[in-house]
Amino acid sequence: MAAVAHTSWLTPVLRRLPAPLLAKLDAWSYRIAMQRAQRRREAGLRRAQLAAQQRSGT
Repeated sequence: MAAVAHTSWLTPVLRRLPAPLLAKLDAWSYRIAMQRAQRRREAGLRRAQLAAQQRSGT
């Protein structure tokens, strides 16, 4: 489940975090974004393969 936070209060909170913690959060966020992008690419490839199979009649 995704947590939704309004930026009006989240930004000041993040600015007060110590740099090492903020760096860890940035790394975590980047890793999650890359995993999601990879899943989207894989899903797109699966859809393309399925469409090609359906067009070829197999």
